Amino acid sequence: MMHWKDRWFDDWDEGFDFAQKQAITGIVFKEIEESPSYIASMPEMLMFQWIGNAEQIKHQNHLLNNEVEALAALLDQHQIRYAVVKGQVVASYYDKPEFRQSGDIDFYIPQEDADKAKEVIEQEWQVEMDKGDSAKHYDFKHNGVTYEMHFRLFEWHQEKKERYWHEILHDAMNYRVKIGATHVATLEPTVHTLYVFLHLYHHLIEVGVGLRQFCDLAMMLKADIDREQLKKHLGDFGMNRAFRACEYIIGEKIDLPKEYLLYDIRDIDRWFGRKILDIVMYRGNMGHYNKRGGWKGLRHKVESTGIKLSHFMKLWWLSPTYHVASLKHKLLG
Repeated sequence: MMHWKDRWFDDWDEGFDFAQKQAITGIVFKEIEESPSYIASMPEMLMFQWIGNAEQIKHQNHLLNNEVEALAALLDQHQIRYAVVKGQVVASYYDKPEFRQSGDIDFYIPQEDADKAKEVIEQEWQVEMDKGDSAKHYDFKHNGVTYEMHFRLFEWHQEKKERYWHEILHDAMNYRVKIGATHVATLEPTVHTLYVFLHLYHHLIEVGVGLRQFCDLAMMLKADIDREQLKKHLGDFGMNRAFRACEYIIGEKIDLPKEYLLYDIRDIDRWFGRKILDIVMYRGNMGHYNKRGGWKGLRHKVESTGIKLSHFMKLWWLSPTYHVASLKHKLLG
């Protein structure tokens, strides 16, 4: 990985703030631990702050791993097909998974099994699922951990691509990774890598993402994936330009070795990659920074729509068919 301090910030206070905005405090701390010269140059009180933050991240990962194991056991017991995605599964591809900053638990249930899964989880765990305004997932909490049960992982708003996407997902669900002592169902690595990218790109357009999302994609590219198959999927979905621009960040900013990249990085990829990086640096992880807090209702909708339109305009060339379909759906329903 890159030398974060040399590349991204000039002093430690700035670095800690940067890492928090980008959801990479644990990843940066791992680098610091392995660099005695960095540790020697850090103020003592700030070092305690880094250590405390890293311990919180490790504790949260332990808690989420336990929850993922419990979820897997419950769904396996009732013979419900599922795939845990992102989160703790992606963390398992890191050298030190405990330092990846975790959030909630996302898992996919095929739509035909969603009602059964909802009934089982609500009854066995005594929780209540909330669909809210979402057309893709239910939310619930268990032992203080937030879950999203997805019955649609990604929306293309184009019938042909929707069919293709569901075929890919159906064929990719017979794969397991070990989390704790449990072999947990997930998507096979090639399709999971595609989904990690699609999730990154969708939220980049919607609200902005942090560097943690790009670190996740970099780790997936190091996994045992079928690179030609992934290229085919990206081409079929019209997402290869967007992926190339993201690889500029992964290859030239996060320093993932070239042999793991799908494409050679071109000048046009760097040009759009810098536009993406501007959004990443300004918005922070999931748009947490530089948005107006407390706005609700119509005012919030106007603000969020403005952000999306701004990002659409900046990145239009990367995936025009996806942008057109998304805008049509948003405007016409």
